[in-house]
Amino acid sequence: MTNTSWGDVTDLEEQGKYEEAAAISASLGMESIIEANFEVSPELFIGLGKLLRGMSCDARAANTHRVERLQGIVEYVASGAIEATSKDVERGSLHEWIGDSYLMAESAKALEHYSLAGDHYQDLDDKTQHTTGLSVEFDYTYNAYLTFVRSRGEEPEYNKAVVDFLGRIEEKQATARRLLSDDPAE
Repeated sequence: MTNTSWGDVTDLEEQGKYEEAAAISASLGMESIIEANFEVSPELFIGLGKLLRGMSCDARAANTHRVERLQGIVEYVASGAIEATSKDVERGSLHEWIGDSYLMAESAKALEHYSLAGDHYQDLDDKTQHTTGLSVEFDYTYNAYLTFVRSRGEEPEYNKAVVDFLGRIEEKQATARRLLSDDPAE
């Protein structure tokens, strides 16, 4: 167990100490994933959200080395969870979060995973979207994405109160295209 809390992460972010916030966030994320025993669960999803928040902090600190390493960890953990679940909402969410990790690593692979997420989301009923979209674990992952894109000058129009998974994915795809368009390598 670490001697730090989620409040430490947000305090450090507010102070502009992004690398310190990233290290704590990533540690807390791994702690959650290990406590979940790498099994599909809300704790695993929270852990992925904390890893993504660490990536967001590192991206703001221009620590590309750690962003790339954390991206690999997010993808590894999320891919294992995709294989372990048959629920479309979970598989779609996991692909979405892999997409977020690629976006933070400035890779066009984000678009591939957002598309895969959309494939899983297309047949979700409103109740599933509402129940899942308003759960705590999704706050961690969406807020990680939000802090990253805002740091890049984007302000998503997605309204969390109106839970529309496909709408969110379409917006993320458009945002990714804008953010990645300046990268001649992609």
